[in-house]
Amino acid sequence: MVTENWITAHVNAYNYFGGVTRIIIPDNLKTGVIKNTRFETVLNRSYSEMAAYYDTAIIPTRVDHPHMNWQYGQLPLSDLIIA
Repeated sequence: MVTENWITAHVNAYNYFGGVTRIIIPDNLKTGVIKNTRFETVLNRSYSEMAAYYDTAIIPTRVDHPHMNWQYGQLPLSDLIIA
């Protein structure tokens, strides 16, 4: 996926829902997340700037732990967009 399309998809989602979530939990798609280890997360610069502009946090899912993703379903939808 192209970075511009990834950012545009988020902006369109914000417009559709009429607001911005406090937390975005994306998969480790290389378009948004360059590196995600236990101790360090490096986001794509444009993706990070988009999050700063909209005052939202990006917390990528853990690598090699797909069974942990069910826990995000316990958060209120108003706090979360799973990308």
